[in-house]
Amino acid sequence: MALAGKSRAKAKPKCTTRDRKNGKWQKEMDFVPGDAVYLVGLEAFAELNGQQGTLLSYDVQRKRWQVDLNGIGVKNVLHSNLRKLSAPAKPAKPAKPAKPGKSQPTPKPQATPQRGAEVEKRQLRQSTDQVAPKRACVSKDGEETSKRAKAQDGHDRSVEAAVSKVSGSSSSRSKSDADATKAPSTQQESPPEGKIPGDLEEEDDDDLVFDADELEGEEEVSDFSEEEAVDDDEDDEQFDWEPVEALQMPQVWSEEGPSPGEEAFACYASSCLDKAALGSPTSPFAGLQMRLHQESAAFLLHPESPTKRLLVDHATGTGKTLIMLRMLDNYFDDPRPKVAIFPKDAVCDNFYQELLKWPTRWRHFFCFLKPSEASLASGAKDWRRKKWDVWDINNERSRAEAKARGVRLEKIISELTESIRQALEMKHAIHGGKVRAKFARTFLEEHPDAPMPRSPLRAFRYTTAGGGAAVLGRDGWPKSPILKVGFDPAELNPYSGKVVIMDECHNLVRPTQVYEEQLGHLRHLLHESTRTVLAGFTGTPVGNDAAEGRQLLDIIKGKVSANSGDEGFVSCFHARDNADFPREVPVRGIPDGVLHDSMLPELVRMHSLHGEALKRYLMKEVEYMITPRLMRLPEEKRLARLSNYCNLHVFHGSYTGAKRTALLANVKDFAPKFYGVAKSIAKNKEKAVVMLSRQTGYKALLEILQKTGKKRGFKVATLKELSDFNDGKRNLRGERFRVMVAETSQAGEGIQFKHVRRLHLVEVPARHSELVQRASRCVRMGGHEGLPPQERELAIEVHLTQLPSFLRKGPSSFIYRELLNAKEVMSIPGSKLEEATTACIKELKKREVKTLLDFRRVLQADGGKNIIELLTETVLEILGNTNAAPARPLAVSMWQLRKRDDDLVALEKNLLKQATVKTADHLLLERLVDKSSELLGPLEAMRLRAIDRDLLAALGDPPKADQAFNLCKAV
Repeated sequence: MALAGKSRAKAKPKCTTRDRKNGKWQKEMDFVPGDAVYLVGLEAFAELNGQQGTLLSYDVQRKRWQVDLNGIGVKNVLHSNLRKLSAPAKPAKPAKPAKPGKSQPTPKPQATPQRGAEVEKRQLRQSTDQVAPKRACVSKDGEETSKRAKAQDGHDRSVEAAVSKVSGSSSSRSKSDADATKAPSTQQESPPEGKIPGDLEEEDDDDLVFDADELEGEEEVSDFSEEEAVDDDEDDEQFDWEPVEALQMPQVWSEEGPSPGEEAFACYASSCLDKAALGSPTSPFAGLQMRLHQESAAFLLHPESPTKRLLVDHATGTGKTLIMLRMLDNYFDDPRPKVAIFPKDAVCDNFYQELLKWPTRWRHFFCFLKPSEASLASGAKDWRRKKWDVWDINNERSRAEAKARGVRLEKIISELTESIRQALEMKHAIHGGKVRAKFARTFLEEHPDAPMPRSPLRAFRYTTAGGGAAVLGRDGWPKSPILKVGFDPAELNPYSGKVVIMDECHNLVRPTQVYEEQLGHLRHLLHESTRTVLAGFTGTPVGNDAAEGRQLLDIIKGKVSANSGDEGFVSCFHARDNADFPREVPVRGIPDGVLHDSMLPELVRMHSLHGEALKRYLMKEVEYMITPRLMRLPEEKRLARLSNYCNLHVFHGSYTGAKRTALLANVKDFAPKFYGVAKSIAKNKEKAVVMLSRQTGYKALLEILQKTGKKRGFKVATLKELSDFNDGKRNLRGERFRVMVAETSQAGEGIQFKHVRRLHLVEVPARHSELVQRASRCVRMGGHEGLPPQERELAIEVHLTQLPSFLRKGPSSFIYRELLNAKEVMSIPGSKLEEATTACIKELKKREVKTLLDFRRVLQADGGKNIIELLTETVLEILGNTNAAPARPLAVSMWQLRKRDDDLVALEKNLLKQATVKTADHLLLERLVDKSSELLGPLEAMRLRAIDRDLLAALGDPPKADQAFNLCKAV
C-alpha cells in the first residue's frame, strides 16, 4: 500500500536489523548530517579509534559517511565504524538508544573490497525495512515495495539495493532523493580513550575492485506496478490496427536461403546486401542521415531478415545508438516487448535523449501522447512542423522554459527524459502480461494517423536486467511488467520472446566480483532464450583477455546455434579514415586499441618526480614490497595502486587541510605531473579534455587547473557543464570553457566531448579496453563537424612520471634510499633529501666515484673515515638537524661498505634494474603495449568473418595485428 507523500515526509524512517542467529530485532538510530561521532572498530588504522568528528554527508556510491575529523580533515568511514557522542555537535533530536541485550556485534573493518562488499551485502539483505532513498535504487515502476520485502530474500541480487518508499503510483525518479539519504548506525557506546593520529594513510582497500566503476547497482523492481482495472479484466476485446510509417524494405531475402551459422550464409548475405542498394539514393534508409555501416547493421536485424542474433562490433564513437534506434523501429509493429540494456543510469538517460533527437515511430508515438513535452523537445510550438527533423533538446525553447521556471536546463532535459521513458514503457496499458486493447483503441481514435506500438519499450541497467527485473515472483511470473508480456510460464525464461538490444555488451563477460551474480544470471537467460531477437553492441569485445570475445559471441549466438558456425552473427566496422572523424595526430590508432613501442616517443609526455612527490612515491614502493596484504595483490592491481602516487603525494582521501594547502602552494614539488599538465594546457590554446580518476587526484588537478585558469585567462568545466562545453555555438573553440576535467568513472559510456583538439590522459588505464573507451570519448562521428576541415584534428597525450636521473646511478641511488630509512623522514622535506644527495655526489665526483665499487674503494682507503664524517656532516647541514639521527642509516651503511666485502655488483644491479628505475605508470604502459599486441590477433580473426565485411571493405579494414607498426606512422 502506497504511503502518502505528506505523512512520509513527517515521519522519520526507522532502521531495523535482524539478527539471524537468535531471530531478534534491534532498533537502531539514524545518523544525520551534523551528528557528533567518534570512530571505533578500526584495525588497519587503530590509531584513529576514539577520534571525534562531525558527519557531513553520506556517499551512496561507496556507502560511507564523510566525517570531518577534528584536526585531520574529511575522511570516508563505514557506518559500522561510527558511534554517536552523547552530546551532538549541532542541536538535533536525540535518537532512542537500543534496547539492552539486543546489540549486534560490530563487524570488523575489511582489508579488501571483496570481503567488504560481502559484509555490506549481508547487512543490506538483513535490513528489510531500511530506507535509503537514492536514484540508483528508486523503483521506476513506482509503487510501494514494502510488501515485497517479506518474500524472495534469496533473489535480492544487488549489493546496493535498498527498499525505497514512494508516494502514490507515481513512477518519476526523484533526483533529489539522494540528498536525503541516511545510513544506519550501530548501538551507542561511550567513547574510549585514544590519541589523535598525525596522518591517515591508505584507506583505499575498497578501490581494488575498480572494474565495478563500469556498472551500477540494480534498481528496485516492484511487483505491483501494473494498473489493475477490474472492470476491464474480462471484456478487454481483441483490437488490431494497421502499421503506420513503416519503412519498406527490398525483398532480397529468400525463404529457401541458408541460415546464419551455415557455411554458405556469408556469401548469400553479401549478395543480399548488394541487392538492397544500401548507401545509395534508393536505399530504404535514404533521407535518415545514416552512414553505410549504420544502414548495414540495421538492415540485417529486421523481421524479414534471417538474422535474429547479431554482435555489432563497431568502433566506439561511430554512431551505434542510431543503429539501435533503427533496429527498434524495425520491430515497432512486432508484439514482442523491447528491452534495451545499458551499463549505467546515465547511459539509459542518453538513450532516451537520443530517442527524442532522431525521427522514429517511437518518438512520434510519444509526441502524439504528450504534445506539450514534444513541443519543448522539438523547439517548435507545433512539433509536427519538425516531425522528420533531427531535434536538439538543448534548444531555445527549452532554455526559455528553464529560465521562466528558474531552474537549470539540465532539469528540463531530465523531465523530458523521464516523460518519454514513461510513455514508451506503457505502464498503464499493460495488464496480465498483455497490452490492453482499450488503450490502443482509445489512442488511435484520438490520433488516427499516429503510430501505435504493439508492445512497450523499456531500458534497464545490466544489474537490474539480470537482477530484480528477471526474478520470478511467488506467482511464477517476472516481477517487471514488461517482461511479463509474452512470458511463457512453461519455459520460465523472462527473455524468451523478447527483442533485446544491449549497449556495451562486453560488460556481460568482463570479470566483476561485485555484480557477478546479476551478470551471470543475465548471461544464462540470454543464452538459453528462444524466440528472441538479440543484438549486442560493443566497440571493445575483448578487454584484457582474448577469451572474452569468444565467450561474448557464444552468448549472442545462443543455445540453439551453439553448434553452428560463426557466419552471420557478427557485423564489424572499425574504419575512421573519412571526414566524419577527426584526424589523429601525431599518431593514429589509439581509439582502436593500437599501441606500439614506436608510437611512444610522440604519444608520451614524461615528468620527473622530485621533492616531496619523489620521497613519498619511493616510500610507498617499499611498502608495497614488504607489506604482506599488499604483496598478495595481483601484479596489475599492485601497479595500479602504486601508480596513484605518481600523480599525488598522498592518498586521495587525505587531500585536505595542510596537505592540500602545501600542494597548491608548491605544485611542482608535490605533484610534478599535474604541474606539467597545467603548464601544457596554459601553453596550448586548443580546446582540451583532461581525464583521470578520483583515486589518482581528480580533485587536486581540478583545483590546480582552476587556479591556473584564473591567471592565464581560461575557464575549466566539469561534467556538470558538459552541455555548455559541447555547445557548438557558444563554445566551439573553448570561448566559455576551454578545458574539461573529467573523472573517468563518470566519463565512460554515453559521454562524448565535441570539438576537442587535445586529450590529456593523466593516468595509465589498467586495461586495454579502458584505453580505447577513454580515447574514444573525443573521437566521435560528427563530433568535429562545427570546425573547418583544417582544424578537425585531435592530439592525444599520455602523461607519465619517471625517476630523476640521479636515481639511475648506483652511488646516488644508494645514498638517497638510505636517507629514506631515517625514522624522521616524514618530517624532512623531500627537496632537502634531494639536495643532500646532490651535495654528497658532488663530493664523490671529486674522488672519481661512479659505481658502488668505486664508493667502497674510496671508503676503504686511508681517508675513508674522514669521507664518512664529511658526507654525514654535509647531510645534516642541509637537513638542518642538530642531531645525527636523520643521517644515521646512511652513516651505518657507509661503515658497512668500508668493513664488509658484500657483492656490490649485484646490489647495484638491483638498484638500477628496469623494475626499479621505472615508475608504476611506466610499467603499466608497457603492459598495455604488450596487451595490444596480444589482443589484436584474435580480434582480427573474429572481425574478418563479419557478415558485412565485403559491403564495408571500401570504407577501410579493421586494425590488423601485423599493421600496428605501419599504422602509427601513417600520418
